[in-house]
Amino acid sequence: MYKKLKEKKLALLDVNEIKEEEDKTPNIKYYFKSLWRKFPRLISINLIMLFQIIPFIVAFFAYTILMPRIYVFTDPLFPVLNGIGAISNSPVTNSLLGIYGVAIELPTVAFGSAAIIIAICALFLLITFGWQNVGAAYLTRELVRGRAVFVFSDYFYAIKRNFKQGFWLGVVDFIISAILIFDFIYFYTIPGDFGIDLMFWGICGVGILYIFMRYYIYLMLINFDLPIKKILKNALIFTALGFKRNILATLWIALIAALNVILAFALLPSNIIIPMILPLFYFAAFALFTSTYAAYPIIKKYMIDPYYDEEGNPRSTENIDQ
Repeated sequence: MYKKLKEKKLALLDVNEIKEEEDKTPNIKYYFKSLWRKFPRLISINLIMLFQIIPFIVAFFAYTILMPRIYVFTDPLFPVLNGIGAISNSPVTNSLLGIYGVAIELPTVAFGSAAIIIAICALFLLITFGWQNVGAAYLTRELVRGRAVFVFSDYFYAIKRNFKQGFWLGVVDFIISAILIFDFIYFYTIPGDFGIDLMFWGICGVGILYIFMRYYIYLMLINFDLPIKKILKNALIFTALGFKRNILATLWIALIAALNVILAFALLPSNIIIPMILPLFYFAAFALFTSTYAAYPIIKKYMIDPYYDEEGNPRSTENIDQ
């Protein structure tokens, strides 16, 4: 069940991890120490993860720049005031139209070159989503374990080892993620009553729960021979078992993301675009390393330590497949 990872390159220890007396308890203190040591390699990992990020950027610009645009009035009172103004052109009506008649330009959805570009980006992500996540999860897991990492060779080794199941898990993951994002945008944008607001917050709750589950699903895939249904079931269980670690990791990732956004908007009026570009070189790998650091000790505690030794050999033949 447990996939043997005992190969010559995996037997090499990270030169920064050779201090035998160092406390390697997976707590906050050791996280920052490990993050500092591994950051140069995280930048290398982030470069290979750009293949997962670039299609989103291309699709976003295709939608915002190439799609036809229309003017949309932001206040629901405008149609009423506009009708009154058509009947009676009074100074009061004109002043109210000036207040409530603010319009913004928004892109619309229409078939054309932009739609083709977006469709190609979505298809590329759908096909490669699982493989890219498998490769990146393998690299960050090895960093968390203190192993030597050879970015390109290990990345494609993990994909090759989990080729079929990685593809289907990626398809499931992509579809669930797309549905949750669509539902979030839909319920956020439409005018709502109590029922709509309830649905919106329900989607937010399910979305957060699924973010926690994603911390575990690809780690379990690269560690165990489990069907996708059982991987998702175990990931749901681990969201509760590792709730504290999940929360701390998510808040830390969200804080770094928020600081990047604030800094980018603060410096944009001065035509300083470095804060907008800089996250492309580190943020994806940083977020994945953080989530892996939070999730892997939980998997190790409940699924590895009771049954396997450090070399991946079964401690006993009982209950391994349960």
